[in-house]
Formats: sequence, structure tokens, C-alpha cells
Amino acid sequence: MSKRNCHFAFIALFSLLAGCAERAPSVQGTVTYEGKPIESGRIAFSPIGGQGTPFGGLIENGSYSIDEAYLGKRVVAISAKNEIKFNGREMIMPAEGKPGEELVPEDAVGNMQEVEITGGSQTLDFHLTAPK
Repeated sequence: MSKRNCHFAFIALFSLLAGCAERAPSVQGTVTYEGKPIESGRIAFSPIGGQGTPFGGLIENGSYSIDEAYLGKRVVAISAKNEIKFNGREMIMPAEGKPGEELVPEDAVGNMQEVEITGGSQTLDFHLTAPK
């Protein structure tokens, strides 16, 4: 085989292998507390037993989407705080509670649950309720 043919064969093989490479899994879903969408918060997926890479994202208007997740069993922590919002030059205080107050207790039913992240695109919805 000539040097030129070897070069083309290498490029063809590399292109084939690159096309077969798996994409990182993605995770998306909705998050509610007491039946209402969490307006603004965070969701974190931590590896069980500390083995692996944690990942997470923002919750906005009751939804989250994470494009690069990691496979395996995870504990999911959801948090949301009462925030001061700004509308132009006006400061809008929270309707209820104090600014900075945690809206979703760590011990809320459905928080800190275990899930398993599998390959591909996965939808995981979380519907939390007040602690019992």
C-alpha cells in the first residue's frame, strides 16, 4: 500500500471512530415544591460513596437542563433561596419570608433521593413536599 493510500485509510478509520464516539449523557426535567415550580434554584448530582465526579445546574422557572452529566448512581440535592429581584431600578422583595431564606428544606420529601444516570438523554422530574 502506498504512503498516500495509508494516509487516506488512517483518515477514514479516524473519521469512523470519531463518528461512533458516545456523547456524554444529558439530564433534564422539572422541579416543584408543594406543587409549585421552583422559580430559581440549584440542582446537584453527587456520586454515592464519593466515587466519581459531581455535576449540577440551575433551576429556572421550574426546569433544569444539564448537557454533560456523568453515569452512575447519584444523590440529588435541590436548593432554592428567597431572592431579591430587580425590575429596572426597583428592588422587589420576596412575597413571603426573608431574603436569603432557604425555600426548600434539605429534609423535604423527595430531596436527597438516589437516582441512576444512564447513557443518552434522560428526563428526571422532582416533586418535593414539606418534611413530615
